[in-house]
Amino acid sequence: MHKWVVVFLAVVVTSCATPYRDVDASQPYSTLSFARGYTTGTGFGAGTNQEYSLARAGVCENITRAAMFNYLTGAANDRRVAAGEPVHLFANTAYSASSGAGGYVTTTIQWCVASATFTPEAGRTYRVIQRELALAACRLEIVDAATGTPPADLSITEGSGCLPSGEPVGRDR
Repeated sequence: MHKWVVVFLAVVVTSCATPYRDVDASQPYSTLSFARGYTTGTGFGAGTNQEYSLARAGVCENITRAAMFNYLTGAANDRRVAAGEPVHLFANTAYSASSGAGGYVTTTIQWCVASATFTPEAGRTYRVIQRELALAACRLEIVDAATGTPPADLSITEGSGCLPSGEPVGRDR
């Protein structure tokens, strides 16, 4: 029963975003390679969902889901983005835990959120991961896959971002 409550919550939380549409391969593009960055939060009464979203501007509008990871998914997810244009990226990891007895269930949800902006170069691949440091503590990392270094103009704000629904969360709310 608890497992289905967590699955239901995961579907509701993640169904609000429009899927991202890759830039046409005939246009100059960069690749964002999204990876699952958490290891905890699976099992009876627990669940974790991680989602990466992109927006046309650095606000919580016109958000599209670039990648999503949960207990059913785990492989890296590559997306083509326009080269030479700023990328506005939001990362969030939701940790949920349910407990209870006697017909009463309590569900707690904790979030890691971050936002980032940078301008990708044509032909480059960037690894994107919101790495779990501890339960509900994460760090967003974006590096050039060939060099292992972050883009020169990368700006990351931990603890502030947008949920897939477009709702701002964190200290900039």
